[in-house]
Parts: sequence; C-alpha cells; structure tokens
Amino acid sequence: MSGGSADLILRGGRVLDPETGLDAVRDVVVQGDRIVEVAEATDQVAQHTLDVSGLVVAPGFIDLHSHLRRPAELLLQAMDGVTTALDLEAGAAPVATEYQRAARAGLPVNYGFSACWALHRMRAAGLDISAGIQAFFTHIGEPAWQTQATPGGRARLLDGLAEEIADGALGIGILLGYAPGSSRLEFQDLHELAARLSVPTFTHARGIADPDAAYDGAAEVVSAALASGAHAHLCHLNSTSQRSVDRVHRLISKASAAGVRISTEAYPYGSGSTAIGSVILDPDNLAGMGLRPCSSTTRPSPPTRYPWSGRPTGRSTRPPRRTPGRRAPIAGRSAGSPVGSARCPCSTWSRGQRCARRGSWRRWPRRWHARGRVQAGADADLAVFDPDVVRDRSDYAAPARTSVGMRHVLVGGTFVVRDGIADPEARPGRPVRGVARESAA
Repeated sequence: MSGGSADLILRGGRVLDPETGLDAVRDVVVQGDRIVEVAEATDQVAQHTLDVSGLVVAPGFIDLHSHLRRPAELLLQAMDGVTTALDLEAGAAPVATEYQRAARAGLPVNYGFSACWALHRMRAAGLDISAGIQAFFTHIGEPAWQTQATPGGRARLLDGLAEEIADGALGIGILLGYAPGSSRLEFQDLHELAARLSVPTFTHARGIADPDAAYDGAAEVVSAALASGAHAHLCHLNSTSQRSVDRVHRLISKASAAGVRISTEAYPYGSGSTAIGSVILDPDNLAGMGLRPCSSTTRPSPPTRYPWSGRPTGRSTRPPRRTPGRRAPIAGRSAGSPVGSARCPCSTWSRGQRCARRGSWRRWPRRWHARGRVQAGADADLAVFDPDVVRDRSDYAAPARTSVGMRHVLVGGTFVVRDGIADPEARPGRPVRGVARESAA
C-alpha cells in the first residue's frame, strides 16, 4: 500500500519484528485495526503522525499467565506493554460465561481463557462453582476435590472439559499442585484429550514442597507430553521447581530439543502468592521448604488506588479470615531458594511479564497468527517504549504503581496508553477463542 490515506503513522522508530528478525528504523502505517505498511520511508498521508524516533516499536506483549480480569487491573498490564492477557494456568469455567462477562465489561486488552480443570473437579465433588474463579479460592482447602476420582468421575470430568474446548477454551488449565492427591492416570488422560482436540495444557506441577518431588512434578509434565503428543506448558518454572530449578530447566531443554512438545515460563520476581487453605501452606509441606508456619506472615493491604481513578477500587489482596480459601499475601522463602528482585507487583495475583520458551500450538485461532508481529496485515497491537527508561516501580506496599517508559500502547489500532498515560475509557480488547477441531491422529 502506498500513496493512500491512513489513520496513523508511527514515524522513524526502531521496529522489532520477531518473526522476520527485522531490527531497523522504519515507519509503521496503521489503518483501522491492522498494520498496512512497514517501510523505510512511507509516502502515505495519515490523519495522525507520531514521531517515535529513538523509541522501540514492538509487537504488544502477550502474557500467557495473567489472572487479571477487571479493566482497572488490565490497564496496569497495558502500562507494561501487554496487549493480550490470557488466563491459561487457572482458566475459567464455564468458559462461555467468562467470555460473555468480559465482553459485557469491555476490557482494555485482548483476553482469553483455558478450561479450568480445578473448577470442574470441584463441581464433580458436589461443590458450588457458580462464582467462577472465586469459587476456586472459596473451596481450595476442601479435601473433597483433591482426592482420586473414580473411573466414572474421570470420564465425566473429561467430557466437561471437552465441552469447554468446544465453547472456545484455548486449552486445559491444570492446577495440579493444589490437588496432589489426584491420580497420575487422570493427568495422562487430560493430555490424551488435549492431543485428540489439538489443544495445549498449562500445568501448575505438584511437588513444590520437596526439591526431589519438584523435579518429579516437572518430569510428570514432560512424560505426559511425550506419551500423548500434546503440547504441555509448565507454568512458573522457578517457583514450582524450587532448588531443583537448574535440573528442571535442563530436563525441559533436552526434551524440547528431542522433539517433545514442551514449553515453560518464569516469574521475573523472587516472590509469589497463594491462598490460605492451599495445600502448599500445610505445615508438613512448609517443612519441606525449610519453613515453619511462623516463617510466613500475612498482612492486610491498603485499598488499591489506581492512578486513573483517583479513588480506591478494591483491595489488591484480601485480609486473612478463618474460612479457608481467602486470598492473602504470603511473605517468606526457603533458605537457598532462587531469589530475584524483592519487588513484586501483585494486583490480585501477580502481573509480571512471563516468557514462554519454544513450542508451536496447533489449534490457536487463525487471527492469533496476526498477533506478535510488526508486519503488513498484522493486528495493530503495538508497544512503543523508551529502552533506556522502561522499568517497573510497583511493590507490595504500592501494587498499583505503574511502570514507566512505555510511551504508547495500541490494541487493535486504538490507543490504550498515549504519551505515557493510560486511558481508562479505552476498551478495544477482543476475545481470543479456540476453534474446536479433533486431531486426525
């Protein structure tokens, strides 16, 4: 396209395109929700032209492991350069209801969900999951959903997850570490289902409390991927692997090099959070991490003030209550465990960017392949930032403090962040949904 009229030209930025390896000064031309040209010097005329010389123009970041669902929270991610936030580890149930809720709310970034294995397990145990993901926190400490299922129960569980995938779920989210009593046969069945329906799995592995068991938990994920042919994604490598993180990393690297469809991610911080009532906080499990109950502290957080609202809009975490399953910040680490920055942005769970390694997922929707690129025809999901300035500023005391250096963020050609300021009225986010398809194999 040349000589025409466009909506926007980003002129003279350092353009990075991961697919082609482009790293050069270019003009990026946007029309509607698409990039229509990437050129050394475009001759097009646009309604708006921004001089972005000295700035990086990159594809908007895709967070595979976000648990944020409210507009104000997702604006924090936009200030990190995130343009697509996917909840794939926990997921949702029923997934159709969650997509409908997100569409009604209108979100600033693109969104998508896996099918939540844990909620389906809770429902099979007779627990009420009508509150969606909040039901997970309510029932997290209930023994009823954590034990081995009968063959008939397993079959009903698989049928329910298959229905979720038919409704657009992007894969199967498996919070295995919260139900370590579930059987390994069930875990393998989940991967056989994923392979048959050509979807990936996203697993929070079991065994976090014991360094040896932590390695076994990762090996279980690799084994399921190898035996089924499904793509298995191991969530937050550093926290579930504990002091075995180097061994687990070598395991995944070698498995991937051998053709196993396996990928992983890591927190950029050395702290995390969980829910009171979680099996992880059982005193026996704390002992395996070199901790005692008194080693962990809970503390209520002040009302979160989002910079674009000027008023409290909820708490970043909930203060502890007697009822198991309520969220609360947990501070504490085991001696000798890998430690990163002590700063941890934690609006709801955490909003750090994650980096997935390797692996192509066969069943992503067609429009997915228009994301993550700066090319003609790609979606205009773009992050424009100053590489010398960009950094985070949030911590436990101020979880809603925004990052700096992200100059402009566009989602589908619409500014969500402009001149470093988030627009709370911008709601251009669109759903990322799967397309049901059974494997021919």
